[in-house]
Amino acid sequence: VGIAKPSLIHHFATKERLYAAVLERVGASLLPLVNVCRASKDPAAGLMEFAKGINAWNENHGNASRILLRDMLDLASRPAPPHRWPLAFVVETLRGSFERLPSRGPLAGLNFEAFLAMYLGTIAYLHLSRETLQAMPYSGRSRSWPKRASNDVIRFFEGLFQPLQACRQQGAKDSHRMRKH
Repeated sequence: VGIAKPSLIHHFATKERLYAAVLERVGASLLPLVNVCRASKDPAAGLMEFAKGINAWNENHGNASRILLRDMLDLASRPAPPHRWPLAFVVETLRGSFERLPSRGPLAGLNFEAFLAMYLGTIAYLHLSRETLQAMPYSGRSRSWPKRASNDVIRFFEGLFQPLQACRQQGAKDSHRMRKH
């Protein structure tokens, strides 16, 4: 960070406090994405916008992305769970949107934890594995594959969420028709 270790220790008495401050900063950078998801009246559209946003965020915040994933991986192994996990608001927002999805469609019967692992895991792994995948020797790979892969992940989510948006729109039409009669 460009300052002497004693200066750092003056501001953060322990490594844990320093780490907590870093996580809070990561959380603050995610807040605009979370707010877009929260503001959406259609949960599938909100989750789609969050996917696009977190995908772009990962592209622009490589180190923060690694910290975020590392924290999620290490959370369960900590000696004592934190009283307040700085990133809980992200998961709770996603849970709220997931629980408002139509009960039919491609995600019917899926529990939230499985959804979260697939949803965040797909995007995180794409970005975290980029350097490794680029180093793998195989023929036929285009130079633009990282951007294409990123676009393909978003197309995957569009294919997943569009039927859910259609279910919601059909449900709203059915409800409106029933009120007329």
